Amino acid sequence: MKKILDSFKRFVSKNKAFSIIFIIAFVLIFQQISYVDLIHDDAIYATRSIGLVDYMFGDKQPTPLVWSEAYPWWANLSYHDHPPLIFIIQFFFFQFGTSTFFAKLPFALFGLGTLLLTYLWTKKLFNQRVAEIAAVLLTLNSYFLWSARVGYLEIGVTFFTLLTLFLLQKFLK
Repeated sequence: MKKILDSFKRFVSKNKAFSIIFIIAFVLIFQQISYVDLIHDDAIYATRSIGLVDYMFGDKQPTPLVWSEAYPWWANLSYHDHPPLIFIIQFFFFQFGTSTFFAKLPFALFGLGTLLLTYLWTKKLFNQRVAEIAAVLLTLNSYFLWSARVGYLEIGVTFFTLLTLFLLQKFLK
């Protein structure tokens, strides 16, 4: 733990401007995050994540839950319309409580992770100044802030895509 704290202190001291940008993004993302209730897709995703059940609340799109009398064992391994990783991550956050805050928390953390990866990758490709500009522009982007504050899958996809590209570039070097 001491090693992690020391490396964190070194990162903050070397990247003071980014640390300020990160704090601003943190405040913008987490400010009253539970104020707006879950509606539309984020409510469906949260409900499906609570019990890891592939069910869509309708007769127009049947799921394995209604295909047979007994819920098949393999139905928890895959969702018929979305990849299960985000649902599994949200399920683990629901172990702390089933509230709007815990439903939106993984997406807010994905947003902060996306900001961090954007900064690190841009710094590696160009320089620190360009990385700081990219981080400011991302922090001020209303769509980025919105996607990090609601429970839609887009910010998770963005985070994992950026993580993949970041690690691929690291691997190729």
